[in-house]
Amino acid sequence: MFKTIITAIFLAINLALQVIGLPKPVTGIIVNAIYIFLYHSCGLRHVFMLAAFTPLLSFFTGHLPPPLIPIAPFIAIGNILMALCYHIIKDRKAAVRAAVPAIIKALAIAVPGVFIAEKTGLNNAALLAVHVVISIQFFTAVPGILLGEYLFLRLAPALNRYKGPEKSIPPENTL
Repeated sequence: MFKTIITAIFLAINLALQVIGLPKPVTGIIVNAIYIFLYHSCGLRHVFMLAAFTPLLSFFTGHLPPPLIPIAPFIAIGNILMALCYHIIKDRKAAVRAAVPAIIKALAIAVPGVFIAEKTGLNNAALLAVHVVISIQFFTAVPGILLGEYLFLRLAPALNRYKGPEKSIPPENTL
C-alpha cells in the first residue's frame, strides 16, 4: 500500500509540474529525478506505471505541443527503457548510470519520432520541435538521474520512519 501511495503522490506531482508551466528542461529534470527516486523506493514496476502515465498527462495538460502528440507513446517507451536500463546498470559508476539510460531514452524517442515527423509531412517548425524534444530528453535525463539518486540517499531515512523497520529501505551503497 505504501508503494502505491508514493506512486500516486508522484503522479500528482508530475501533473502539477505540467500544469504550472515551468520551463520544459526544469520539468524534465524533476520528472526524471522522480523516476529514479521511485525506482529506489518502490521498485521498477511502479516506475513503469508512472513512466507510462506521464506522457499521457502531458497530452491532457497541453505540456506536449500538438504536433508532437503522436510521439507521446514513444516518450512513454523511452521513459520505461531508461528505467530498465538504469536497473540493469545501477551498480556502475555514476557517469555510466546517468549517461547510458539517457542515451537509450533519447534514441527510443528519436528514431520513431523523426520517422513519424517525416512520414506525416510536418512543416519545418514542427520538425524542429521534434528535434528539440529529442535533445531535451537526453539533457534532462542525465541530471535527473543524478538528482534522483541524491534525493533518495538523503530522504531514505525519512521514508523508513513511515514504512516501519521491517520494511525499511536501505540507502544503496553503490550510489
